[in-house]
Amino acid sequence: MTAAFWKTDTPILLWQVVRENFPVLYSCAENTKIELLKNSENLTFTVFTPMGKAILRVNRPFYHTEEELLAELRWMELIRRDGAVAVPEVYAGIDGNLLQSFVSPQSGTRYFCSLFSFLPGKTVRELHGRELLEKTAGIGAIAASLHRQAEENCEVRRLPRFSWDFENLLGPNARWGSWREYPGLTADDSHLFRETAALIGRRLENYGKSPSRYGLIHSDLHLSNVIADGDALQVIDFDDCGYGWFLYDLGCSLVEYSENLPALTNAWLSGYQTKRSLTEEDCREIPTFLLLRRIVRLGWLSSHSGSDTAKSVGPGYLEQTRRMALLYRKGSEPVEE
Repeated sequence: MTAAFWKTDTPILLWQVVRENFPVLYSCAENTKIELLKNSENLTFTVFTPMGKAILRVNRPFYHTEEELLAELRWMELIRRDGAVAVPEVYAGIDGNLLQSFVSPQSGTRYFCSLFSFLPGKTVRELHGRELLEKTAGIGAIAASLHRQAEENCEVRRLPRFSWDFENLLGPNARWGSWREYPGLTADDSHLFRETAALIGRRLENYGKSPSRYGLIHSDLHLSNVIADGDALQVIDFDDCGYGWFLYDLGCSLVEYSENLPALTNAWLSGYQTKRSLTEEDCREIPTFLLLRRIVRLGWLSSHSGSDTAKSVGPGYLEQTRRMALLYRKGSEPVEE
């Protein structure tokens, strides 16, 4: 699903609708200025109030149910309560509800929205060298803390969210689009990724979905979704959280990196294991999850070809994914079907 889903409700139109509805929804509306921050999967606005900045997210319609959106916000509340991971506060509206909505007068579409506290700092994606490695280790520790909560907290295990299982990741109707549609794939590439995806599927089936390996995950924990403020790390954008393999978060964190990938992987894993241990079988599947996320991203890029992100991705991404797939197939032991 691309930004084209806005259809008649263009970002500029919805910006105006948001400005008109904000005073009805939130109590901090007096002397408030609202600016469009990002037009991507959702529309994100910066809200300037006399008390400071906040972030308003308007969810794209039809991607989540109302129940799923409420589950995301509830998980963030539980994370903040436990205190192990810093995440934005979700501000309630005038009616006391965390999830608000308004209707577009042009299309009649109902849009859900949420207001979050502004987190200062810069994304880890902006860092380099030793600082990048140190913060990557910190992201590994954050992932481990989230996974421990997902494994141990009964309420978290029951939150209604969709699944990032193999079918939703790489199946014919994958949630983010099919890698098969990626521009520039050759016949050899298609054969390589088809065989690689089948191998990944067999390995994941063998690996299984025990509660120690599979549960609620952020599932988009890339380095632009982690904000560094001095030594502190803060996680944003739980929009794609769902049930999946815990180590899929490793692939999500490092999906944009080709250079220095071994060092970054080791840093992430070292941080992870300060909070949560990994078994030998977990470690054997690390290449699986690194490559899995890269192939899934090919599908996202193909279905979001008009996005700024897709336009910024050069041929090096496909080349590196191809090399990783060849090495993965060469190094993988046969798995019984």
